[in-house]
Amino acid sequence: MSMSERDCFQPSNITPSDEQVAIQMSLLPTMLVQANAGAGKTTTLALRIAQALHSGVVPAGILVLTFTDAACVAMRQALVKIGLSRATVSALKIQTFDGFSAAVLLSLEKGKVPFRKTTEDAADDVYDVLEDLGMQVDSGFVERFLAVSRKLKGTLAWDCAIWDGARVDDELAHALQLEPEFLQIFKRYENLRYPSRDGIDRPLFRCEFDATYDLARQIADPEPTTFVHEFPAWPKRLALVLVDEMHDLNLAMFKILRGLLDSTGARFCGVGDYDQVIHATAGAERRFMSKDIDLGEGRGVRVFPLTSTRRFNRPLALMAGNLAGKPYSSAADHMTAVDCASYDSSGEDGGEQLLIRKLNDWKASGQMADVAILLRHSSQSVAVENALLTGGFRYKLRGFESYVMQPEVLLVRALLAVATDDYEPLGSNETRAELVRAIVFFCDIKLGYDVSEKETRQERLDFAIRNVLAEKSNLRAFLEFQVLNKVSPKVAGRMNKAIEIARNAKPDAPWFDDFLDALEIRQWVRQVFIERQRQADALAYFDGLKRAAARAKGPKTFFAMLRDPAAKLEGVLNDNTRAQLAAIDRKKTLTIARVSDVKGLEFEHVIMPFLEHGAFPADLSKDLVEERNLFYVGMTRARSRLTLLTSAQSPSAYLLATGVQLGQ
Repeated sequence: MSMSERDCFQPSNITPSDEQVAIQMSLLPTMLVQANAGAGKTTTLALRIAQALHSGVVPAGILVLTFTDAACVAMRQALVKIGLSRATVSALKIQTFDGFSAAVLLSLEKGKVPFRKTTEDAADDVYDVLEDLGMQVDSGFVERFLAVSRKLKGTLAWDCAIWDGARVDDELAHALQLEPEFLQIFKRYENLRYPSRDGIDRPLFRCEFDATYDLARQIADPEPTTFVHEFPAWPKRLALVLVDEMHDLNLAMFKILRGLLDSTGARFCGVGDYDQVIHATAGAERRFMSKDIDLGEGRGVRVFPLTSTRRFNRPLALMAGNLAGKPYSSAADHMTAVDCASYDSSGEDGGEQLLIRKLNDWKASGQMADVAILLRHSSQSVAVENALLTGGFRYKLRGFESYVMQPEVLLVRALLAVATDDYEPLGSNETRAELVRAIVFFCDIKLGYDVSEKETRQERLDFAIRNVLAEKSNLRAFLEFQVLNKVSPKVAGRMNKAIEIARNAKPDAPWFDDFLDALEIRQWVRQVFIERQRQADALAYFDGLKRAAARAKGPKTFFAMLRDPAAKLEGVLNDNTRAQLAAIDRKKTLTIARVSDVKGLEFEHVIMPFLEHGAFPADLSKDLVEERNLFYVGMTRARSRLTLLTSAQSPSAYLLATGVQLGQ
């Protein structure tokens, strides 16, 4: 055995390709890996990490950064798969850029910063700024502003211009290709979020990616208020820095990466795939995957290829190559079947029964835990969840909540509980707590206090939740005294009318359309949600509920259908105890996820339903290249089978671009 063979980490379960071994063993200080989907880029990074550990680097000397939480999960799984112990993997720092940035900032700020999770959470702050500026706008303007803000922060375009001495005027707006008022609002909004007056050393709140932006500004600012070495949690010594999903890097992330390499002198390896860029709206740029990227003085960048996919075989590789417009080879030692079937989208089914038939076909030969149903939008889960539950299939959701837990559906459940005087279908304490939050959110009410008028909004909400949890029927009192008495008379009238419609409905008579009409639900949705896609999703949830209500015999039966999925499924599998159900979960629970939430993961069998014009690509999409990349990401998650379910009347253009034939 040669010295190089003795010094090479030997993985278990896999035999690395020559390309992977070259990357694993390279002593170059700065490397980029350009990979095709399924070529093992995460596994390759795992091999690079294992080699460093094998050579004596301690876990604390390695930092792995990704764009998404799913990529962090995939990295940990890859490390275990190649033979590292779970204890060793747990000792490694594997974080998203935003998680890393938040941790570094927290070490100086000494206090957790409130987080605005959704667009609706951030909207009130934007409206405060608009009110100060004397501007009257609709929710569509707020959505556009927040999107512009996200890109300005990801690209640091505003900050770079200001550092270069630009003034906030029409000329700067023109240079940034923005409307002048957007810059004025952005300046005011950031001053509100992160006040510049003396004594303020942390922001009042953060939204998604704001931690990355705040840290990147400190690193990139020519005159920073804090240098990186002054952050207690900034890594002082690193031997190796790695970046997965490097195709989604934006300038803010790049500045953090460059700061890490400059301050530690660590070796670097980043991997990515041009055709998986799905975050251009956050400023992601392909240029950071180029060999010309400047990662520091004296760091010549060497680009390594990962060309052959090992995840799937030739039929799927050809389809992926057709869609991406690039050569695509496969070195997989297993077969990958591609099944493309169509359904009649003009009928009531919409593809759900075809989905169940495909699942039943797989059930006879494979474990359900190896199956992922990938959706373009979470609202498509209504039809899928109902079909799965009727068919007796167990499932878990990744990246989003079940449709019965969406705020708009929780509002319907609350009104039906009062109308039917039945509170058992509300299920768990968690469900009832979310139901109270959803009502307060949807009705935008200020709750009454418990002890003192000085109680915060959160304290009042917590009291209302405790009261409803104490006794399920307390929901009626909550609605009557805390909601209907505090909303506008018009909204209260709509809610009372809907309750009466459900209360008086005959079991065999149609009623749900009248129920929604009484609520003026379309108008209400547009008032509550900011993003047009979120509004479309809400209306799609209601369309799904309409189909379910049409099959139920009256409001009481329909309300029972809207129980928590776990509770409903236990009813389907009533011969099993809870312990038995838990024991079979691993083998019989499939995954439902949005395509955007599984980047970096793989499954034996991937099913992509609802491949119709207007659904994928989505009608409201602003970037068709990013939509195509999403489709590419979804189809390339499959190992042994890819099932594509498409409308016979209007199949997706992306499906046609792969070259697949219906019935293949």
